[in-house]
Amino acid sequence: VQAIWISFAPVQTDMVRLYGVSEQWVNFMSLSFMIAYVPLTFPASYAMDVSGCRVALFIGNGLNLVGAALRCVIPLGGSSSITLLTVGQILSACAQPFFTNMPPKLAMVWFPCHQRALADTVASLSMTVGVAIGFLLPTSFGIQN
Repeated sequence: VQAIWISFAPVQTDMVRLYGVSEQWVNFMSLSFMIAYVPLTFPASYAMDVSGCRVALFIGNGLNLVGAALRCVIPLGGSSSITLLTVGQILSACAQPFFTNMPPKLAMVWFPCHQRALADTVASLSMTVGVAIGFLLPTSFGIQN
């Protein structure tokens, strides 16, 4: 999720040129994650508490899968690809709370008391690795004309 969140930032100029949108639109794609997180953190946490980690992760994975697939639509020159890209980004943003709220729950459910702090720390730090990957992958692959 973190790699999807930040992946447009390093290729902003290419996105503006390729899709014919403003820099603010590209910035909004990242900002959509912060906007979606606030209202969706409560249903995601509720799903984790009531249905369990597995169901909550399936919901998050499903949203993320569909969102990432929609983001892969190649620009066809029309506004439909921009719309699909935006919808895909927003769906992935809706998946974020299912992942970012999960480390404390996993630590509590799967680890004994003396290991919970370490388990939560390792799981939370893995999100930072996702951000790093999100910065590296778009620039390493580049946007092909």
